Amino acid sequence: MGSGLGVTLSIGGLCGLLGAVVGLGVQGRNAAQLHSIARAIPGQSGGATPEQIAQQAAILRKLRNGGRWTALLLVITVVCMAVARYL
Repeated sequence: MGSGLGVTLSIGGLCGLLGAVVGLGVQGRNAAQLHSIARAIPGQSGGATPEQIAQQAAILRKLRNGGRWTALLLVITVVCMAVARYL
């Protein structure tokens, strides 16, 4: 664990686990919230309320940011796995 290989693989593994938590946990919860709002809109007369539109916009921002963090963490994971053998 003290070698370059061990440290690099540990960092990569940690980033991979964090990426999974963000990608599956946080993103899944946000997607479920967005889905529940979207399902409620067709049953309303007059379309979406301003509050629902604001909620959707906020959730979409969270999804975009979460996707970026997930991608970054998984890129770090892949880079660590690729270079670990050379350290």
